Amino acid sequence: MKTLWFKQRYVESILCEEKTFTIRAKTNLKENDIIALSVGPRPSFAHAKINRIEQVHSSDLSIDYQQNLRTLNYKLNRILFRIDFKLIQIFSQSQDRTYRKTQS
Repeated sequence: MKTLWFKQRYVESILCEEKTFTIRAKTNLKENDIIALSVGPRPSFAHAKINRIEQVHSSDLSIDYQQNLRTLNYKLNRILFRIDFKLIQIFSQSQDRTYRKTQS
């Protein structure tokens, strides 16, 4: 299964479905792929389905995204990929910091 890695600070907003897309410089994902979402190489915290992938120019993104890209040393006017996803399964974290399935 393919995996998208996120920083820990995004986990809560992903699980609350406030964050439903990510911007990536490159991707091998396809629409309708089922993917795992994780924080780095840790166990997955959720599974999601890719709804849509579209190419965007970095200059078309909001000012906040453009500033973030600059701090990551991405060049503006570069083609990026906006990946829209929908959660289909959420895992909870147990006391030993491993994730286990929850009833959904």
